Amino acid sequence: MGDSVGKITQETFIGEAVILDMAYKETGQGITDADFNSYSNSVNPRDVILLYTGHGPITGVK
Repeated sequence: MGDSVGKITQETFIGEAVILDMAYKETGQGITDADFNSYSNSVNPRDVILLYTGHGPITGVK
């Protein structure tokens, strides 16, 4: 199990970022291991991962 939030340093969140586009998922569908596996060649161990779902107040809720 990983560290608790209080033990994670700010530097952990600074670095190269990769945006994973999950906007193809329908409302109510969970993001699964299979979804992440499709990006396995795009992500490095120390990358910061951002998930784009297309859901939200600016883009509207699907």
